[in-house]
Amino acid sequence: VPIALRGGFTATSLNAKIQSGAPFGVRCSSYDTAVKYIKEKMNDNSRFGLLNLLNTDDPNSYSGNSGNPKYLEVLPMIRPGDPAVRTHVLMRVLVVDSLGKNRPKDIAVEVPVNGTIGDIVGLIRETCRETVSSESRVLLANVVYRAHDNDPVDPDSAPAPHRMESKISRVYTTFDDSSLSKPAREVKGFARDFPEKCGFKFEHHNRGLGIGKVDPCRANVRDVLVAYILPKDAKQLAVVNPTYMFDFARIGVKAKAQAKDIADYDVKAAAKKAAKESDDAAFLLKHGHIPPAHDYRYGYHHNNSEHEDQYARSGLKKAQYFGTLGIPIVVPARLTERVDEGLFGQTELTLGGETQDADIAQRVKCVLESCVSDAGATPTSAAPAPRVSLFGKDKGKRQAVANEPAPKRHLPLPLLLHTESPNSHHTSFHFGDAQALDDVRLRKAVSANGEPVKQSFAKTPKHVSKSQLNISPWDKKGFLVHGVTAVFDYAQMTATAKALIKKDLKLLPGGAEKHATAIADEKASADLYKCQASEDGAAARSNRLIEEIMRASVTFHVEVKPHDHARNPASRHPSRLRWKPFHPLVRTVVTINPVSQTQGTLEISLFVKNEDFKKPNDENTRMRLFNGPLSWTCRSLLDASATARITDGTTAFSSLGAHKNVWSYWHGSDLQADFNGAYTVSGYNRGSGAKSGNGDALHETLTTLFWGHKLLEFRGYSERAREDGGARSIPEFMKRLEMHGRSAATQPVGLAVEMREYQLQSLARMLELEAAPGGMRNLMWIEVPSVTAKGAPVLFSPFFRLVLPQTLVPALPKGGFLCEEMGLGKTIEVLGLVLSNPPPRNWL
Repeated sequence: VPIALRGGFTATSLNAKIQSGAPFGVRCSSYDTAVKYIKEKMNDNSRFGLLNLLNTDDPNSYSGNSGNPKYLEVLPMIRPGDPAVRTHVLMRVLVVDSLGKNRPKDIAVEVPVNGTIGDIVGLIRETCRETVSSESRVLLANVVYRAHDNDPVDPDSAPAPHRMESKISRVYTTFDDSSLSKPAREVKGFARDFPEKCGFKFEHHNRGLGIGKVDPCRANVRDVLVAYILPKDAKQLAVVNPTYMFDFARIGVKAKAQAKDIADYDVKAAAKKAAKESDDAAFLLKHGHIPPAHDYRYGYHHNNSEHEDQYARSGLKKAQYFGTLGIPIVVPARLTERVDEGLFGQTELTLGGETQDADIAQRVKCVLESCVSDAGATPTSAAPAPRVSLFGKDKGKRQAVANEPAPKRHLPLPLLLHTESPNSHHTSFHFGDAQALDDVRLRKAVSANGEPVKQSFAKTPKHVSKSQLNISPWDKKGFLVHGVTAVFDYAQMTATAKALIKKDLKLLPGGAEKHATAIADEKASADLYKCQASEDGAAARSNRLIEEIMRASVTFHVEVKPHDHARNPASRHPSRLRWKPFHPLVRTVVTINPVSQTQGTLEISLFVKNEDFKKPNDENTRMRLFNGPLSWTCRSLLDASATARITDGTTAFSSLGAHKNVWSYWHGSDLQADFNGAYTVSGYNRGSGAKSGNGDALHETLTTLFWGHKLLEFRGYSERAREDGGARSIPEFMKRLEMHGRSAATQPVGLAVEMREYQLQSLARMLELEAAPGGMRNLMWIEVPSVTAKGAPVLFSPFFRLVLPQTLVPALPKGGFLCEEMGLGKTIEVLGLVLSNPPPRNWL
């Protein structure tokens, strides 16, 4: 297994550490101790072994995916036939000029596998050197984005606010640039999310070479890596979520309707209150007390509480809904400071005001304006014709008109709203009060009821402390950040802007300019996903191999209870209990071989039980080898469970469906075994109550050990099956089933028809299958070298995940299936097969 040495350790020092610890594995006193050892990777010093090599500096780390490796890091194990590990990784980045001077760009940068965040930033500057100056700051962040499914065609339709999302989830760069030295693999986007129906998926959340942090997005949610270009000294920032409403004029209409409904309700509520007071006075005069609410004994019917009345009144407010225009936009903010006149005299920052409102609104408008292409816009007026000067030396020459027509403006200025809480940078796509929103639109500081319009960013500034502007994901980044919601009037947009909004990606990133590097990346996306899946699988394979071998090599003692343990209390005395060792599946010898100063290989030698070894007749020898305190032998590698054996050809294919393309990962709580020698692995059992075979427990290990031409052929079958799932037509499906690279057979003697090249290739394949020893069994079983059982070979099946003696695996029929399109000559091919493979002379 390829490794990278960490923590200043060398191959020599780690080999010495293993030799002085547990070079042949660990034997535990009980099952519970074994589980604890596996989970906690205990005893770095006294019992240092294979498992401890994977320890990290995080004491809570078990899987190796958190913390930094203490001794070594497992690297992807590339098999023959796999694509080579990439030295560079293409990352897609959306570059947004926060000043709005340049149109956003969708680019792809080629980052070294062992690169840093600083390398990503440098490559962004180099790719966009015409627009990103050395005096600007590159703020690298991840944006989670999901738009509403429906097009904004109905002004009265309400988008579902819970189905929209637009927020910054991660920030990678800091104000002091201290994060630029961190690995590029920590950036989400170093490893791409696999699109649906591409045939690939992540097998392992690993730290391996070429694969970064893997955190697949939820359904219909995009995770965009964005580089915001800011002034170098910009420390105070505003995260603006751009939204839209269908028509600002309708807000006033709804606000008036809301005010009328509330006024009518208040009149009825006042009359109801007066009636209640009158009834209370009459009841007090008659009975001497006021009855409790809901008391109907004396005809008292005033049962609504004040809280219920307030709730009913608030329900009359007409909710307003926003649609999203795209991802958040980060712009510089000019916050003013003031000293709180309270007890502590704390310095506060002011969010909002006319100056900030005008500055942020103009910046956001410029950014989104640059996203709208003028290609489909109709100019407001035709350009005037050039004029002719009739005087002076320029007589007769045409001169250009100085006053060119103003560029088309696609968006109006937005109105700005405070976010619901200063501790949140996320916008809400729901506004519950039409009257309050209309007050913001009309730029009122005080509403009709005399209360301040607290949602207005321009008229009602907020005063907050610096700690409130330093929250996740911006904490410890050195910036002071607050959230703002920008609302645009959809009715005042041009047709070009409206057409972009109806698309899935909205204005941003939908309106970004696609760089040549991004276009080339999209053309090569199929190869990229294939390489990434190969590297991810190789990294997962390395971890699985070590996990499988480690768990299969740990042994422990199990309690043997007397037969009358349940019904005889005396038999439960500790003196009556006995213990027997539970032998491992394999024994190991671990050696680290250096390749360079920082690279090496982890060589794991596996020893299995000699299946032909017979127990000695001498009882003392048997006790010493199998049951004594020094015993530490291996259990049988063969599957001992009767339900795991293949008795005839009818059960062979029916049990194949129980095994999907999954790997056998033994969790600590799943490390169980019965006394017949079969392991039980939760989640991989063969039907109800059946035991999982030892071939399941060591599936990845055995597959790697016997990797060769046959398993490459097996993988080709599975890859073609995966690709066939994406076929869109019968011809495409048949095209993917073609077998390339096959040699052709010779023309059969006695066949009058001259066979074509592809027909001779099919004939060669059929002859190969008919000549295979064991028939179709040879397609699914591999002989385990140097292991025999009663003199017979031992077979391993990566399909059935079993290890069985050949005597228990019946020979299957010879032959196969000829599947070709109609008209290609299957009849001729079968006649050629009959002539090329005649029966023996004495066969009848």
